[in-house]
Amino acid sequence: MRPDFLNVQVGDVVAVSQPGQKAYLAQVLYVEGGARFSDPNFLQVCREPDCAVMNICPSWITGRLPGR
Repeated sequence: MRPDFLNVQVGDVVAVSQPGQKAYLAQVLYVEGGARFSDPNFLQVCREPDCAVMNICPSWITGRLPGR
């Protein structure tokens, strides 16, 4: 089974556990794939509830709720 972060798409809501910070929910705004593989290697998200736009590492994603 593939980890959740490999299936992330724009519009998904994700649970993020960034090292050294409290976990939070965020909506995915942008997904960048790798040069050799299409797996995500960069994500831009809108953090709830303060609507901060953040760049995150896909491996920080601990859960995914598909947007569509």
